[in-house]
Amino acid sequence: MRSPRFVPEEEMAELTVALHHQRRAKCGAQDVITEIADVIIMMQQLAMAYGVEAVQAEIDRKIARLDTRMKSENSQQIEKSKQ
Repeated sequence: MRSPRFVPEEEMAELTVALHHQRRAKCGAQDVITEIADVIIMMQQLAMAYGVEAVQAEIDRKIARLDTRMKSENSQQIEKSKQ
């Protein structure tokens, strides 16, 4: 029996393959959707194993950082458009 630790990598690899195949018209959107669902389920299992609260805190921190970056980039674009 495989260790559950190896399954996330397998699911993510399957999503990667599906995305590449869709780009080359070798599979459809439903195949990609199926693989996305598998990866999300696996990520939820990992979050439960590592602590949902800790994972959510890290997500919140990264989203706040992204928000700051996007606001900064938007401000820079506005300034460039004024010149």
